[in-house]
Amino acid sequence: MHRARLSLAFLAAAACGGGGAQPSPDAGSSSIDAPPRFDAPPGTPTRAYDAKSYELLGSFDWTRRRLVAVENIALVMDNPADTVVVLDAAVDVKRVRAGATDLPWSFDAVARTLQVDLSAVRATASRAFTVEYEAPTSGSLVASTGRDADPVASRVVYTDSEPDRGVYWLVAKHHPSDRALWSVELTVAADEDVIANGARVKDQTGSGGRTVRYEIGKPLPTYLMAFAAGQLVHTDRATGRVPLSLWYRRGLAVDAEAHLDVVALAMAAFEPLIGPYPWDSYATVLLPQFPGGMENATITFNVETSGQANVSFGLNAHELAHHWFGDWVTMHDFDDVWVKEGMATLLASEADRARRDTEGKGRRFGFDFGFYQGDAVRDSTLKGLDKYTSGPYQRAAWMITQIRAKVGETAFWQSLRNMLAARALGDVDSEGFIRSFAPALDEPTIQKLLAAIDRKPPPAVAIATAPSGADTSVTLTLTDPSAQLIAPLGVAVVAADGTAVTRTLDVGVPLQVTVPSGGYLAPDEADVHPDWGYSFVTNDFWTKLVPLFAPTAPPALAALETRSAAQQERVLDDRGLPPFDATGIAPLYAALDSRIARRSAEIDGCATLGYLAGVGGDVAGWTAAMPAILTQPAIPLFSTGYGRCGTTVATQTFGAEIAALVDAPTPQNAARLVYLMSFDYGADTSFDLMSRAAQLAPSLLLREQAISRLSYQAASGSGYSAVPAASTGAWKTFFRARLAETTSSTRFRMVWRGIVGLADDGALAAAGQKLHTVALSAAFQRQVVCDAYQIGLAHPGAWATFQQAAQPWTSLSSAAQAVLANPAQCAASLQKAAPARRPVPLEPIDSPARRLAETSSHM
Repeated sequence: MHRARLSLAFLAAAACGGGGAQPSPDAGSSSIDAPPRFDAPPGTPTRAYDAKSYELLGSFDWTRRRLVAVENIALVMDNPADTVVVLDAAVDVKRVRAGATDLPWSFDAVARTLQVDLSAVRATASRAFTVEYEAPTSGSLVASTGRDADPVASRVVYTDSEPDRGVYWLVAKHHPSDRALWSVELTVAADEDVIANGARVKDQTGSGGRTVRYEIGKPLPTYLMAFAAGQLVHTDRATGRVPLSLWYRRGLAVDAEAHLDVVALAMAAFEPLIGPYPWDSYATVLLPQFPGGMENATITFNVETSGQANVSFGLNAHELAHHWFGDWVTMHDFDDVWVKEGMATLLASEADRARRDTEGKGRRFGFDFGFYQGDAVRDSTLKGLDKYTSGPYQRAAWMITQIRAKVGETAFWQSLRNMLAARALGDVDSEGFIRSFAPALDEPTIQKLLAAIDRKPPPAVAIATAPSGADTSVTLTLTDPSAQLIAPLGVAVVAADGTAVTRTLDVGVPLQVTVPSGGYLAPDEADVHPDWGYSFVTNDFWTKLVPLFAPTAPPALAALETRSAAQQERVLDDRGLPPFDATGIAPLYAALDSRIARRSAEIDGCATLGYLAGVGGDVAGWTAAMPAILTQPAIPLFSTGYGRCGTTVATQTFGAEIAALVDAPTPQNAARLVYLMSFDYGADTSFDLMSRAAQLAPSLLLREQAISRLSYQAASGSGYSAVPAASTGAWKTFFRARLAETTSSTRFRMVWRGIVGLADDGALAAAGQKLHTVALSAAFQRQVVCDAYQIGLAHPGAWATFQQAAQPWTSLSSAAQAVLANPAQCAASLQKAAPARRPVPLEPIDSPARRLAETSSHM
């Protein structure tokens, strides 16, 4: 699973308690107020059983927005004498029966459990019974026709269950270690379709609609059981060993073949390392309002935008990797989630090696695995989705990368293949995973890692520098409070003549090196560890160490171009371009060994041009040099950083092209259009182009990219040219219209950025009302109120209008209520210390590419 870390409130289904002989309630009703009871004295409730199969038969009622289901459950009791079983459920139970015989049952809405008395079922270890129920839409059963004036209105209902949220649509034992067979048979409208795990075994159309059935012959944990149903179409590719397909809503603008190419490329990268893809087929399903990606076995669910324009390689690789780590072998318990997420994170970077280590230097991609300093690999104090922090993702990937570096390539990949074979269709816990690297990983190191995975304090590098003639003396001191370091941290010093010496920075032992004038410092060229300035607590990283990363002497620059792709990414992300004139950008760009480094060079070149335009430097030289590296970018993604190239480069290089693309967008040229939107064609021309795209483009992705692009131009400090005073009326009208369409936090945030940038007091009344209709976090609600107050300071009466529009305040977050009542409290939020970043960021709005977030979210 790969998604943005969210705090979600899940809608608990209405529940009905009742006894065996009672008639089922009418459709849509609930007897939740009736006291749950058994019609016969129950035995001791137990979860000591092995679920063998779940079969779901049902349909989705779009009028009432409910799944109407009949579920057949088969299980084997650990103790055949037990009679009452406990299942996890938060649905509206109507009836429980064995054949035609009603069974006593009881529902606990607080515990989200269903107890069933199986006394009437034959007294053997194997038991089978049926639950009839309804499930309303929720965070794990989503019914959507798109959002925010989506030009594609096709409908789809789908599930999203990890880690234990399947309770809202499926009655089951929702624990990852209890695998079961799974089948689902859904009836949909005649023009609709269904996709679910496994293989399609039935497809019939009759007077009642179309009935489609899927079965999978390998047992799954329940969090991987999934379906999507609605107005779906698909593109199939059967030419390879593994049949591939892409499913998406009817009318969605996608380049299906390009998407299937991405999946095939990632699969080809994985199979030599961890073995053949272990399932019979693979499908990606693009879904609206999906928060990232989810690796449901054989069918990955991804957010729609990840499959449009520039297809997300990182997200697709991550979810595909889970089909080995997470699906074939899953987590034993929820605390072990780091095993599958850490491995998928590592493998997603590994899949891109061909484009990020072109000289084959053997980098480990530790630079990708920056984690928040307060997130542990494993945190048993967190529950549900709150566990999905950067700890089980990036920090876990870093820890596994250290194991990789310590045991070596051969032992690392062989150990993983052995573990996958030994635990096939089973699970692994944290200790079992770490021990799977033995004997290559010795017992003292195993014990060290087992002790470290629950600890939070990261390593810390203290930095001291001093001039030493023309050179710089650097003293580095490493501490490791969580004792998580097991791989050496190398520090290379490259002299002006290009020769290099690498030293090891040991814990507790200060390392003093001298960086010669013209040379550079290269921490961790092997790329085992995260960026120090991001995850390792440091002092003065940006002011003392980062300036030493870029060489000035030509031989040292040549060394940078050949020694380490990781160092190239680090220099261009943390430091920017080495100091050279305009003639140096093209040769450097051609020599870079990573597509991420090249993208950073493109953005850094624009930053240089923008800087020179402000101070009167060689603008003409850089204006002439930049189109050579911008015309065919390394990765066609949007970045505000390109806006700093200025209007001359944008207009001369791309002006005619973007005008043509805006009027004729296609799935094949969408990535190019998104990239060209990054540039500044002047405020008025940009508005003409982007406002047309925002209202007429055939996909929500293109429309919102255009809205977002204009919102950045409206905001100050974005690097784009200012909106002329004579044009602000049209801009305000545009953003007010987009605010009126807004139904989601995603759209609200980008529109609000434009409104705040234009200081549009005329939009405040509508914004106040939207606080009640758009789901915003408490912190962002508060920010909106504070922004409105600042706008109102210059516009008499506007603040009072906003306050009135935001009524009733009691339905807003307490944080928003507090500043509505006393806006002076807004100043308190400005006193919080910002995280360490470069003192004068080259890109204040979106980072060039530190971890190349190819989509807005992931899991």
